[in-house]
Amino acid sequence: MASDFTSRIDALADISQHRLVKILDAVPGRKDIVIESSLMKPLDQFIGASVLRNRGIEKIFKLDKTGPQSSNPVLIYMIRSDLITAKIVCNQINSMISTSQEVKFHVILVPSLLTSIELLFEEEGLYGKVTFHNFSWELLQLDNRILSFESPKIYKQLFIDNDQSFLTAIAKSLWSFQHVFGTAPLALYHGKYSNIISTMIDSFMQEIGEPDKIDPDVGCMLVLDRDVDNASALLIPGTYTSLVCDVLNVNTNAVEIKKQDSEKKELAVSMPLTSEDEIYNQIKNKHFLEVFLYLKYKTNELNAEMGRRNNMNIKEMRDFVENDLDKAVNMRKTLSNHILVCEKVTSQIGEKFNDLHSCQKCILDCEGRRKVIADIEDIIATCTDMDLVLRLICLLSLSQNGYTLDESNNLKKQFFHAYGYEHILTFHNLERAGLFLTMQSFMETTSNLASKVAQVVSYPLPKKSQFQVVSQKMKLFPDQSKGYSLSNPSDPGYVFGGAYIPLVAQLVNYLIKKEMNLGELTKLLQGNNVKSEIKWTGKGLDAVPDISPRCIFVYIVGGITYAEVAALQLIESRTGCRILCAGSSIITGNRLVQAAA
Repeated sequence: MASDFTSRIDALADISQHRLVKILDAVPGRKDIVIESSLMKPLDQFIGASVLRNRGIEKIFKLDKTGPQSSNPVLIYMIRSDLITAKIVCNQINSMISTSQEVKFHVILVPSLLTSIELLFEEEGLYGKVTFHNFSWELLQLDNRILSFESPKIYKQLFIDNDQSFLTAIAKSLWSFQHVFGTAPLALYHGKYSNIISTMIDSFMQEIGEPDKIDPDVGCMLVLDRDVDNASALLIPGTYTSLVCDVLNVNTNAVEIKKQDSEKKELAVSMPLTSEDEIYNQIKNKHFLEVFLYLKYKTNELNAEMGRRNNMNIKEMRDFVENDLDKAVNMRKTLSNHILVCEKVTSQIGEKFNDLHSCQKCILDCEGRRKVIADIEDIIATCTDMDLVLRLICLLSLSQNGYTLDESNNLKKQFFHAYGYEHILTFHNLERAGLFLTMQSFMETTSNLASKVAQVVSYPLPKKSQFQVVSQKMKLFPDQSKGYSLSNPSDPGYVFGGAYIPLVAQLVNYLIKKEMNLGELTKLLQGNNVKSEIKWTGKGLDAVPDISPRCIFVYIVGGITYAEVAALQLIESRTGCRILCAGSSIITGNRLVQAAA
């Protein structure tokens, strides 16, 4: 069963490869290809350079502003569906045409061919001189049961710009997923965009076809908008992978680290974060405070193993060289890389980690509002880590119904003074995403003198937010009255140091335990976001969820976090229910607020 499940995940990569090969085969002759750098690693997940060369590609260039040195009669550009990148391509093609190079140009757009891009090429005088192709890969497997559509800009497009251009591509990938795994008997779509995707999938089922597979491999499919639980993205996570992804530049399950070689030269090394790495497989979901202890233990164990060589006879030494030496060398290299990653994370956030955790806990518990705002102002005064400041500002707004007008004006004034007035647009975008709210101040809503006096005497605390209401209903705040173990966690809240349980993890918990029917679950979910809509398919609301087969597919529109993945994988290990974690991309709190900048 496990091998059959793995083969179905591999089939998604095969479909992606076949689709791209079909486009390349439709372009005859010798050809070169120019690929946008952000597409390189996703492409490596399903197609290699050897396959490209077998389809007639002679040279592979990375897109830059200078243009490729190509001598072939056909040149293919492969870029994301982005106007700025498309303008760079237009400039390069016009430059080559002006030098009388007789080249046939093709542009492959990922994931969609947008009318705005076609119009841009027409305005640049390239109408009829470029052949367009539309390409969208399937969900890519980043690690065991972790899938991603690898479209990092979708969060900004949807939740800030309200641009729904790529929803069709997302819906098509989920339709393809169901063709491979079968249609889940039970499905939940929660959120504005998730419901649009549901409607699109229904249309694809009618127009293109439904899955032939009679017995589905997935018992339940959950598709949720990112803004259903923004807190899980804004909070500073605590597990190894989530913190590494948060602090360092992780791109398509690989982190780039800089090391010194034997000649003291600095080299950039790409380290894959996959479970094929024995060390990574053990530490990926451990709380960061536990990771150093494990790495120290493995280092001592390896040193002891290597030390035993001193007492080996000739035969034992030969056996060691033949059987164990390569493994020991690779283990030492892997340990060295993970220790270096830990050091880099610690150097950037280590000293602040406990203080940040305490601050987050106070925000979530609605304690010491004035002190929390003062702490945020102190961080602003140091002019360091703008993204961290924005995350705390947004987290407080989310959990406590926004800011009073005075608080809002004061925070923005200090922020603009520290980081620049160009960030007026940043706060405007955060407001559009629902991440920064200014509530109507009590002073504004009344002209009554007594009310004004009361305003001065008592500090106006906001009413309980919808976030607090839903969090308490769904029990998203772990019980720490009897202590809380990060080394041996009893609930998914350990990913945030025991401060908060990701909503999607708690929802999966409720579904597996069958403690309430779908109608009761719906009532729990309602109201945590004004944009949210809830749609169940497959069963009536009075039915108790029966996940059969015991496999749940979770998809976050706007991006899933590694903290949510770790929380879901803890549930998987404790219940035996297989969980597939997926999203339009892997997102972090920094990427969330950077989308507004």
